[in-house]
Amino acid sequence: MPITSQQRLANLSAGDSELLVLDVSRPDRPRLAAQYVEPKTGQAVWDCAEKDGTVFLNYFRILGTPFKGTWSGIRAVSR
Repeated sequence: MPITSQQRLANLSAGDSELLVLDVSRPDRPRLAAQYVEPKTGQAVWDCAEKDGTVFLNYFRILGTPFKGTWSGIRAVSR
């Protein structure tokens, strides 16, 4: 779970959900701050990294366990 440079947002690669961003400024009460989701696309994220406000998502192809990923590559998402 990479923490952003601001140390209050955690980027989570979440399989079929692609990217979830949690506000962890209060670790006892994390909350969903943002998400990048294209539901039912058949694309799955394995990992993510953040640099200068851009999150890089690593997609992978998988046959369906636990979800299906039909494309592999890298996508950059600006916050």
